[in-house]
Amino acid sequence: MLSFWEPLRALIRGAIESGFIRDTSERLVIFVDGPENQDDHETFDWGKAALEAIDSWEVGNAVPLFDWSKREAGSAGSDALKST
Repeated sequence: MLSFWEPLRALIRGAIESGFIRDTSERLVIFVDGPENQDDHETFDWGKAALEAIDSWEVGNAVPLFDWSKREAGSAGSDALKST
């Protein structure tokens, strides 16, 4: 199914453009597209391609949007979290 994951890619790009996801976090999701020719998908080694994609992944210096270990000063109860 060519372009099967395109809606998810668009969702991630849109979330980055809207500021909900940092652009450095985009590479946390790796897509393995496989061959362009639909007929080749049946014999394509998806497991090998997935492992190669994982092996090529590099750890970055992404900073999380929230530090979930900190509580907001003066908050009632333990539900209010402070953003970083």
